[in-house]
Amino acid sequence: VQEESTGCIHWIFEQLRHRIVSIPDFTSRLHIIYVVNDVLHACLKKRGETVAGQTLTLDPLSEKMSRHMVRLLQPTFQSEPSAEQRAKLHKVVGLWRDRGIFCAQETNAMEAAMMNGVPFIQPVQVDLTGLTSYQKAVAALPQPEPVVEVPPPAPPPYGTQ
Repeated sequence: VQEESTGCIHWIFEQLRHRIVSIPDFTSRLHIIYVVNDVLHACLKKRGETVAGQTLTLDPLSEKMSRHMVRLLQPTFQSEPSAEQRAKLHKVVGLWRDRGIFCAQETNAMEAAMMNGVPFIQPVQVDLTGLTSYQKAVAALPQPEPVVEVPPPAPPPYGTQ
C-alpha cells in the first residue's frame, strides 16, 4: 500500500506539473499552487493525532508532497511573472514555513531552487511495474495491431516509362 500511495502521489504531481507547464498564464498556474496549498493545510489538521502509539509531527502525505513541490513552483516562478506575482508565490511558501507545514530548512531550499532553477531534490523515479494496479491497467489496454510492412512497388524496367 505504501508503494502504491507513493506512486499515486508521483503520478498526481506529474499531471499537475504537466498542467502548469502547459498553461500560459500565471494566474491559472497560481491557482494550481493554491489547490496544493489547501491540501497541505488539510494535512496539517491531521498532525498531532496519534497513530499506532506515535504522535505525527509530519503527516505522510505532506512528506511525500514535499519531494515534488519545487517541480510545481519552479515553472510557475520562472515563467516571467511580475514582482507582484512572484511575491504571491513567496507568500505561499512563507505560509508553509510559518505554519510548520514544512520546516524552515525545506522552505528555504524550495525558495532557492525556485528562484535559481536549481533542482531541490533529484527527480523521483518510481517503478510502476511492481504495482498490481498498474499491471491491471496495462493488461486492460487494447493490444496494438501488428504493423504489416508492404514493400514498395518495383520500379518499371529501364527504358519503359
